[in-house]
Amino acid sequence: MTSNSTLQTVTKIVFIGFLTLVSVVNTFAQDSIVYHNEVINRLNQNKKEGVWKLFAPEDSIYLVCQFNNDTIVGDINIFKSNALIFTIVNPNNERKDFIAYYNSQDTIRGYFATTNDKLTIMDNNDVEITGEKKDWIGKNSTIMPMYYGGQKKLLTSMSNNVATENTHWKKGKVIVAFTIDNNGYVINPTLKQEAHKLLNKEAIRLVSVLPRWQPGFQRGRFVKTKFSVPVIFK
Repeated sequence: MTSNSTLQTVTKIVFIGFLTLVSVVNTFAQDSIVYHNEVINRLNQNKKEGVWKLFAPEDSIYLVCQFNNDTIVGDINIFKSNALIFTIVNPNNERKDFIAYYNSQDTIRGYFATTNDKLTIMDNNDVEITGEKKDWIGKNSTIMPMYYGGQKKLLTSMSNNVATENTHWKKGKVIVAFTIDNNGYVINPTLKQEAHKLLNKEAIRLVSVLPRWQPGFQRGRFVKTKFSVPVIFK
């Protein structure tokens, strides 16, 4: 598994619900997110820099790490309700070792492995972790991409960008498949369900100009994630 790994395709959008607290700042090829008055997830010439944070607000989970020239400095830590629950140690190594704080009496040390193209989670004695512990590790070490600002902001952004001179006021529904890359950019939009050719073209354009998202994180890595989203013209 590499940093270009891809999470499974999802057909719903996950949103961060703090509409007024998020903005994107572009200055001298530096692309940053301002969230809760904190500058995070900065890119410099498409390389990760500074503090990066990812959020799964529905589970009260967030991830924190530090980058220097696209290299992680220190560990990757994941918190739930402000309590440390998971650490990726030596995250720049190919093998992703972790410490899982499963409960107050049980700390699990292990690593993510791929055997015969199948994900396995191993302890430090090379014994596969299964059952409830495997499920807990998988859930609490995975964070899905999210559109900053929430559903309302996404719909408003797309609605405001519709060019009626391109659609000629035609109505219909187009489903666009696309990928969120490991920096959060929308790439490779394609038609999954078509309508009139003018609407098809406009739907692709609308998705292509969406701002940067929060990227996904899985198995100790920032990953690409596939999405499908309906674009409805009324």
